[in-house]
Amino acid sequence: MEPFTAVTVIAAKYGASAVVGALTGNEGLGGLASEVLGALLESEDRLAEQLDGIGRKLDKLLVQRYSTALTAGQRMMLDARTAADPQIRAAELGRARDWFLEAASAAVSTLQLAIAERYVALCYLALGRPEAARTALKSLDRAAVEATLDGAAIAGPEAYERARKQLGWSGRMGSRSRREETLEEQASEIIDAALREADLAQELLAESRILAQGLGVDTGALPEIESLPADREFDDPDGPDPLRTSGLQLVFRGTGPLRYGPITVTWRKAQAQPIPWPLRTGRELASMSDVRDYLEARSIPAAHADADFVHRLRRHLHRGGTAWLAVDVTVQVDPAFTRDRVVSLAGKPDGPGAPDRWLDFQHRGIGPGKTQFRFCSAFPASGGVPEETEHSDGPWFMGFPEGLSDEIAVSIDNTVVFPAPWPLLRQTG
Repeated sequence: MEPFTAVTVIAAKYGASAVVGALTGNEGLGGLASEVLGALLESEDRLAEQLDGIGRKLDKLLVQRYSTALTAGQRMMLDARTAADPQIRAAELGRARDWFLEAASAAVSTLQLAIAERYVALCYLALGRPEAARTALKSLDRAAVEATLDGAAIAGPEAYERARKQLGWSGRMGSRSRREETLEEQASEIIDAALREADLAQELLAESRILAQGLGVDTGALPEIESLPADREFDDPDGPDPLRTSGLQLVFRGTGPLRYGPITVTWRKAQAQPIPWPLRTGRELASMSDVRDYLEARSIPAAHADADFVHRLRRHLHRGGTAWLAVDVTVQVDPAFTRDRVVSLAGKPDGPGAPDRWLDFQHRGIGPGKTQFRFCSAFPASGGVPEETEHSDGPWFMGFPEGLSDEIAVSIDNTVVFPAPWPLLRQTG
């Protein structure tokens, strides 16, 4: 059995409530409790060694303090499992929890932190402290999502930069073909480790969801998840890895608020409206007067007209084919991220040669401690011939709406993507 799948597998057989009841010491479920704890410890034997293997490839070496604490906590859980006296069992579980808290404080990666928080939650469940368990599960969810973001960021072009640094080449070493082959092998190992990190984080999130449901938490509907690139097992096994040129993206689709761990995305509006605007011909830029008249006629708040906004509008308004994109979407993160993340609107390129991934525009930052961010704005985009300029976010967006599909999304770190649950509503002026 794979690590972090024991609870998911057993819950599918007995139900989430039964698993949580067994873990919290329900006397009528003692046999199930032993089965759950036994499966947990059996599937996660030598877990620290697996984490060490991932960490070595990703430059996140496992420190001795973390490994010692994690192993000691697992041993205490095993002792608690075999204790017949309830007081001895509770004491062993309390010591196990303390070891796992020690591991959490020694973690050097978000995946290591997520694993430690997961064990803390299990200990609180077994100690009959559901509120503390819910708090620990929230911390687990945040760490697991951040582990997914961190792993996905490496599983792409960055892997090749890391591989070059790890190989430490200087001057000419061997033939060019041999160097490229060695680089490809090293980068592939880094990508595999990063994808393994993301996979383990997803398994942790699936388990956390089941435990939360057993505790009566409303987890909402499970979104449909799509991975891009869709399939690394491409037709040409000798061809280039698609992750060499574009990183991993996870796309979450569903109706209503979209939930992923601590993230909740709520879409209220996504509307594209082509707007003709007559201007005198022969101009390369619309005047500021034209821009003011345009904003006033469309009841666009002046607060939305930042410098980049005005430049784009002046550049494209004179063409008479401007499209106005209006969005209203809220991103909530509870508990908040532990470091800066980039929140952006994203579009799916359309047409021949367009990449099979979401491209960001309208970038914003969401810092540590910030629990909510809202995109509620309207901005212009060219409806003319696609072009790429120093002021553009890419040729596809500048060609909107012809250059994009009829979808818009919000993304975090260009890794987790939440499309609006309906196609863009296109209206005529």
